[in-house]
Amino acid sequence: NVHVNVVVPPTAFALAEREHANGRPFLAALVIGSDLMCRLGASCETLGNEHKGWFYTSIHGIFAAAATAAKLLGLDVVATRHAFGLALSQVSGTQQCMIEPSLAKRMQSAFAARAGILSALLAQRGVTAPRQAFEGKFGLYGMYQDGDAERLLADLGRRYENMNLSIKKYPSCGCNHTSIEGALQLVREYKLEPDDVISAEVEISPFMYRLVGGQYEPGDNPQVAAQFSVRYSVACAILRGGLGLTDIQAEAALDPAVRSLVSRVSVVEDKTNAGKRAPAIVRIKSKRHGLLARRVDHVPGTPQAPLSDTELRAKIRDCMALGVAQRDEAGIDRLVDQMNRIEDCADMSGFFAAGETRPRT
Repeated sequence: NVHVNVVVPPTAFALAEREHANGRPFLAALVIGSDLMCRLGASCETLGNEHKGWFYTSIHGIFAAAATAAKLLGLDVVATRHAFGLALSQVSGTQQCMIEPSLAKRMQSAFAARAGILSALLAQRGVTAPRQAFEGKFGLYGMYQDGDAERLLADLGRRYENMNLSIKKYPSCGCNHTSIEGALQLVREYKLEPDDVISAEVEISPFMYRLVGGQYEPGDNPQVAAQFSVRYSVACAILRGGLGLTDIQAEAALDPAVRSLVSRVSVVEDKTNAGKRAPAIVRIKSKRHGLLARRVDHVPGTPQAPLSDTELRAKIRDCMALGVAQRDEAGIDRLVDQMNRIEDCADMSGFFAAGETRPRT
């Protein structure tokens, strides 16, 4: 229940650039931070915390960012413990900005990264903090989430929980992805056209329904509303044959054609489904084929359904097309190749300059 890669890699890149670190300590910090964030999430996930309303990426991410920064700054055990204590003093993050879709949802991850870095920098300067940031009476587990400290530490340094990380195939809430996949499978298999679709129905779990099952109301933040709407996601999959970054921009999210199709999508909450991202069942009533149905049990991009190299490169290109620094195809390939050899990078401060055809401003 945490988005590791919106917190840990930005932290690692920022500190590695500042410290002129080479690729190996960068990777070590990345592994340490991401493993800790996964472990924090796993230590809390089965203890009835999901209804408390905390935004897990923020409240766990700040500690992961502190660990990542501490490693790159070369902090010793005592200073790293103080960094965790300082992070505890800044923990924040709420799901309110998800049920009231707004850009604050994105900013919370950035706040966690910033606060984690600040915690490590303050600890480096000698600022002290509580020692029991996780297990103390008013630590993370006592104040914010019930947690299992034994699970947090189990096989530490031998088993890496970050090996279980997923990479999102679609730029939307993960609760949409099995529904998107089911809709796309039916569209491709039966060559469905939007005008052929009489109606569509999505059947999802209560957890998924709470986050993405409501009516699609673009409001002041159409991009965020689109990302947290399974109705929009399925309609977009049917209308455009996919869902990429351009499909969640304001103009696309307000497109009358997709909004018309959204009105034909209904959502059913299956109270017997305990899943958080899967399974989902998509049913499409077609003029030519009658009632079609598809159940998807595994979220694309998870270890159970990993993305292919082709899909990963397509995702990279989709992201870079809207990036600040523009790259042509050759530039993208050079950056990907450099990423695959990152342990050989002598100075991370110039890492992202590779292949740029338009400088960052």
